[in-house]
Amino acid sequence: VIILGIVVYIISYFKKTYSFWEEKNVPFLPPTIPFGNFRKFLFQQTSIGEQILEFYNKLRDSNSPYYGVYLLTKPALLLLDPDVVKEIMVKEFPNFLSRQRQENPNE
Repeated sequence: VIILGIVVYIISYFKKTYSFWEEKNVPFLPPTIPFGNFRKFLFQQTSIGEQILEFYNKLRDSNSPYYGVYLLTKPALLLLDPDVVKEIMVKEFPNFLSRQRQENPNE
C-alpha cells in the first residue's frame, strides 16, 4: 500500500508539474517523464545549444512566436520570433533583471 501511494504521488506530481504551459495556454513540446524535453542533453548525447537548435528547427515554421519546454521539471520559454526576442532583450530588459539586493561584505 505504501509503495502504491508513493507511485501515485510521483505520477500526480509529474502530471501537475508538466501541465504548467497547458494551464497558461502556451503551446509546448510534450515532455518525457522525468527528463522534460532535454533528455539528449541530460544524457550528454548533445550540448544544450544543439538541443535548443533542434527545438528551434522543429518549431520555426509554426504559427507561434514562442513555445514552452521543460528542463527536468522546470518550465522554460523558447522564443522563436526575433522581434519578440528583441522586445524582451532591449525594451523589456529591466523587467527581467534579478531584483535581489547584493551587499558587498568588504564595505
